[in-house]
Amino acid sequence: MRIALDVSIQSTSQPTGVERAQAVLIDALLAHAPALELHLMGGEQLPPRWAGHARVVHHEGRGGASWRYMQLARQVNRLGPALLHLPVAAAPARVQVPMIATLHELPWAEPGAPGDRSLRHRVATWLSARRAARLVCPSERTASQARALFPACAERLVVMPHAVDPRFSEDAPDDRAARVELAARGIPDPGDYVLALGRLRHKKNLAMLIAAWRALPCEGRPAALVLAGPDGDASSALREQLARPGARVLCPGFVPDALLPSLVRGARVLAAPALLEGFGLTPLEAMAAGVPVLAARQGPVDEAVGEAALRVDGGDPEALSQALDALLNDGALRARQRAAGRLQAARRSPAALARATCALYEQLA
Repeated sequence: MRIALDVSIQSTSQPTGVERAQAVLIDALLAHAPALELHLMGGEQLPPRWAGHARVVHHEGRGGASWRYMQLARQVNRLGPALLHLPVAAAPARVQVPMIATLHELPWAEPGAPGDRSLRHRVATWLSARRAARLVCPSERTASQARALFPACAERLVVMPHAVDPRFSEDAPDDRAARVELAARGIPDPGDYVLALGRLRHKKNLAMLIAAWRALPCEGRPAALVLAGPDGDASSALREQLARPGARVLCPGFVPDALLPSLVRGARVLAAPALLEGFGLTPLEAMAAGVPVLAARQGPVDEAVGEAALRVDGGDPEALSQALDALLNDGALRARQRAAGRLQAARRSPAALARATCALYEQLA
């Protein structure tokens, strides 16, 4: 079966969750779906593991919204695949094959929650709900919000959680070169830092995490809190907060994909206090790596981590601080959370994602 996938987002210089989730999907399809011929649309250069694969054909394109809405349809229509799979909710007009769009989150459906509430985002989502043969949501929370906002597309909604990259497995070999590179970026030794991973955005609730971190007692506190991710809409406010005296917080900026498994594996705790997330992939990656997770209690992340994370009210810095202290210093709690986390992450395997995706393709082909 010939499948077209819009991979233009993979050309970004600083990939984060959405880009990494799509990369894991493509790797899973190449590993577990031998009947598929993947036509990767967009971008100027593919990663070597895809570019050299016998079942991959690359169709170059500049990427971006203008390319997706103005040129992608022409390329797809000339190709004539069974369907077009989009990594975001931005379905172009005049595509002559069924489309699958991916709806990660609906910020305007969460009262008071930060996120992209722009008119452009809303219109793109509304058009995708009209045009796509299927809307894939990584969480039931997002799907239920979509049903309420777009009742006409209720029967076309599919819940399909993201998969965990096997590189994050606790059993994966240690990458000493990556650890050396992380040290050069100022990252403390393994086991001596708390990690929050992702773009520095208000929805990540990092200001509250910093307050909780600085309220920890000195005894038993690791060397640093590491906020690893590219600049976002909260960067300026966080810099102002960090200019005030307090326990050490590091902002190393964007960390390349090749270093992420070692960065996550070396954390003593992964903190995910976000007030809004489409799924919660990073906590699952940490669980796969055997790292205890502290998470804010909210819909999609609760779905992703279940009871395997220690969950508290993300708006309560005292509760965050107490939970973080417990995960850092209570050996029995750490052991329970690590064991539960491994089991939870194992449920989100690339093989399972490939099977579910192929079943969806078969429905539409």
